[in-house]
Amino acid sequence: MSRKDLANAIRALSMDAVQKSQFWSSRRADGHG
Repeated sequence: MSRKDLANAIRALSMDAVQKSQFWSSRRADGHG
């Protein structure tokens, strides 16, 4: 795996984690969780 592939994988993982955290924080703010 090249350095660029590794950077792309890390970026994809971090974006996925950010979306999940935003989803859960928004649910919590709505009082559902």
